[in-house]
Amino acid sequence: MSDFKIDTTNYLGLDHNTYKNKLLQISLTNASEYFKMRENVIRNVKNDAIKKMYEVFYKVMSDGVLLDGSNAATYAGNVPNVGDINTVFKPAYPSQKITEFALGASKTLDAICEECIELIFPDDYRKIAESRLMRKGEADRLL
Repeated sequence: MSDFKIDTTNYLGLDHNTYKNKLLQISLTNASEYFKMRENVIRNVKNDAIKKMYEVFYKVMSDGVLLDGSNAATYAGNVPNVGDINTVFKPAYPSQKITEFALGASKTLDAICEECIELIFPDDYRKIAESRLMRKGEADRLL
């Protein structure tokens, strides 16, 4: 007999629902703070993910190394008529072609990041916060 158990709280998304309720409250009561939070997540997620991905592709396709400087390819021993692969593996792919490839991949990752952010900050909540800010702006002009 197995001890397989399901975390029903997680399965039903109860913690996520609590998060969404708090986020909705922020969008209703403090729209400018909602947009600051959203902007911060967008900046951090996109910058971190896209920058790292670009650097990974560039380093491995040009120098054959990973971000930590270690060799992307290893081989125990020597390759006949080539030598130690740890000193030989350097693709030296042309910079312009690496850049084209990495930028294309970055555009794809950017779209994936957008989808992630939309899941974290639902579009309905953004619209609520926008309408609150517009109403506040109209009220400020009347004063």
